[in-house]
Amino acid sequence: MQEGYFEKAVECSKNELYFPDIDGSYIGAWLATEIDHWDNEKERLILLTQKQLIVVRFNFITTKIEDHRKIPLVNCIRMQTGNLSYSSSTFGFYQDSTRRSNETGLRIHWNAVKVPGTFDYWNPWSKDIPHITLTAHTSVKYNAVSPECVDFSALQKSLVAAATSDISRSLVMDEEPIVINMILGITALVHNQSKLGFSRDRGGVSY
Repeated sequence: MQEGYFEKAVECSKNELYFPDIDGSYIGAWLATEIDHWDNEKERLILLTQKQLIVVRFNFITTKIEDHRKIPLVNCIRMQTGNLSYSSSTFGFYQDSTRRSNETGLRIHWNAVKVPGTFDYWNPWSKDIPHITLTAHTSVKYNAVSPECVDFSALQKSLVAAATSDISRSLVMDEEPIVINMILGITALVHNQSKLGFSRDRGGVSY
């Protein structure tokens, strides 16, 4: 990523989405990969504040926000950290082709306004899944030295600290495998290998 691209994205996102009176003090920003319930990998700009986890789909080519969601930390009930894995129902060839065994992640669960049904899990565009799964930005696989903005360990530590700062609230912390419930995964395989969830052209430089 060329110098200044990340900072510009953060500035743009803060100007449009961050409200100190509502969101609390600003903590930091990172680039990460979101893995949805269909195992599709998507680039996300993460803004962390005292009260909110702000997940931004930012287009680095057009320098515009395409979508976002705010997850109030007060609604979080559980955080999982551990290696990414697949359920026993996932086809073996798919597990072998994705090679997630060495990847670690973070899954945040929150109180669901609506309990998701079978249709929600089969709908790749559903926004009613009451958790989000994050892992390191895909660029770290291709660079010997990565910038601080993709330091997933720093994001994890900062998020856990912010979410547990209110000692009056119960938050379950688990260290266990994060299971992705995928059966066949053909569409995810094409999506992920083609990097369709990432803005790859950053001033003529791709990873």
